Amino acid sequence: MTSLIKSLSLKNFKGFSDEVLIELRPITLLFGANSAGKSSVLHALQYVREILERNNANADRTLQGGDAVDLGGFLNLVHGRDRKSRIEIEIEMALGETPIPELVPEAFEDWQTDDTDVWRFYEALGTIRRKVLSVSVRLIVGWSDLRNEPLVVGYEIGTNGEWCVKFESTPDGRDTKMRINRENPIFMEEREIDEEFDLDALDDWVAEELDLDIDKEHDLLAIAQYQVNARGGRHDINQQLIEAFTRDARSTPLLEIVARLPIDTVWTTNYEQLLEKAYEAAGRRVEVKLSIENLAQARRGRDVTLYKMHGCITQPHQAILTKEDYEDYDRTRRLFTDSLKGDFIEKTLLFLGFSFTDPNVERILAKVREQLGQNKRDHYWITRRPPTINSDGSKSPEELAYDERKARLQSEDLKRYGIQTVWVDEYAHIPELLLALEAYVTRRGVFMSGAASDPSPLGQDRLNELSRALGGEIIRRGFNLVSGFGVGIAEQSILGAFRAVYESKEAQPEERVLIRPFPGSTPAAQRAAAFTRHRGEMISRVGAMVVVSGNKTGDDGTVIASPGVDEEVQIALRLGKPVVPIGVSGHVAQRVWEQAVAHPEQYLPGLKCKDELAILGDQNSTTEQLIEAIMCLLEKAEKLASKKHRVD
Repeated sequence: MTSLIKSLSLKNFKGFSDEVLIELRPITLLFGANSAGKSSVLHALQYVREILERNNANADRTLQGGDAVDLGGFLNLVHGRDRKSRIEIEIEMALGETPIPELVPEAFEDWQTDDTDVWRFYEALGTIRRKVLSVSVRLIVGWSDLRNEPLVVGYEIGTNGEWCVKFESTPDGRDTKMRINRENPIFMEEREIDEEFDLDALDDWVAEELDLDIDKEHDLLAIAQYQVNARGGRHDINQQLIEAFTRDARSTPLLEIVARLPIDTVWTTNYEQLLEKAYEAAGRRVEVKLSIENLAQARRGRDVTLYKMHGCITQPHQAILTKEDYEDYDRTRRLFTDSLKGDFIEKTLLFLGFSFTDPNVERILAKVREQLGQNKRDHYWITRRPPTINSDGSKSPEELAYDERKARLQSEDLKRYGIQTVWVDEYAHIPELLLALEAYVTRRGVFMSGAASDPSPLGQDRLNELSRALGGEIIRRGFNLVSGFGVGIAEQSILGAFRAVYESKEAQPEERVLIRPFPGSTPAAQRAAAFTRHRGEMISRVGAMVVVSGNKTGDDGTVIASPGVDEEVQIALRLGKPVVPIGVSGHVAQRVWEQAVAHPEQYLPGLKCKDELAILGDQNSTTEQLIEAIMCLLEKAEKLASKKHRVD
């Protein structure tokens, strides 16, 4: 049995304004008066095909209809020819006995790839397929003022009547963000994420030489030690051991969030280099501490120090892999122990993916408790709450209850060291929790995005006055200013901010004004990528962005929109930062203001902003009114971050 279309849903398509659901059968009769919408149903199916097969959101002539069918493009298809509206079309298909891979013919069989993730997904489709009875695809098409053409701004995939994956595009269509509905039943049997790393990767090649069943062994450090004993040393198996301990390591969205957090010290017991790569991708300079020798070294300009207390895959001969390595740790790596002990005393630690079975950490905790007694700092451990229901039946109710009691006892015991447990129901909730933490700790940072070779329409004097006043008010209201020193805007806002700092009678920390000039010495071939990383790093430090003007002088001497300001807006939107555009300052800011008025939830999510946006777009608004409207929006965003994203 082949796949059949069960239903078609239309919204803002031709004559259909409100969403209408049209159920289909193997034989479906469409009848009605002229202009009732019969042709629109067929046109919708042809439009979907044009988008999926030809990436053509502005379709006129079609693959199937040829010259006989002219859809007329997006503006002819969208209801009321309103470019502010979005076409939404959803098709639901009953799969019958059709395997999922056949829905995209030869999608996997023709791929010449050694990527293990691809083939694991391919194998997983067999399990998922048994649960999927129907699949739906929803396309959302909107007009992009940035590109002056329609784009697919949303793409949703559903299974069995529930959404599964959603993709949302940025206004320029250059980037997307993805959300997965992990509550969808098809994911209920997915493999749980190990809290540390997959030590089970010490597998057959070890067991064969020792004549042991690896599935019956739990002390894998001991297994590694037995292997070393059998070989009379580990000089010829260092790389094998390292690869076994890191075989299943892969980057995750969680690491991307961790790399953006304003944390300057990280400790890890993992050997792979995923953290280093995540920090590099986030544009943050990381200094890695691998050995006693480089503990005393300090890299100038570093953003974060990464202590790899068990070594690294790059130096397998020095990695802590066996029981003997652990037993000798205090002698061979005493400075690492002392450094971590100092951080326990001086800093607040957040434990992620850690099971507290590491003997080195246990000894350090005991020494810290002994020295500090009750005068200890609070630390936090994020971990999964033991499940009370086992859907696959692998554990009995008694075993589940036992796991729950043991986890509770461990949590209570960790309080002796000042470690508070933060429970999550699923590992998938940890990124959400860290996003909340990121929003909270960055909520008072404000990034000023702007450039003005041409000061019109405000004029040079008023633009300077506005920038200085805004920089000063940001400081006076308790926010922090972050700037990349754009032409014509940054120096004035920084001047106003520093004046407010020096006029304050209270002591002001130096981070109240953070200036990060762009790396102008970067070679031309690498400059664009370097500037993008630099912008991302700055914007990740703040809770909101203000856009002022946004223009530059082009190569031919004419004034054009600033691509840098455009990119900063897109980065902020991708990171979920509120964007406050001063529309009256013109250029990019005016265009962003128009988009914010049309789609406030995209630019100022969760905020009541209609009145403030009206002021920011009114040429008759005074400087004082503009400043007050901006600060009102910033304070609303800060309160929302404090309330909605509070971490208890």
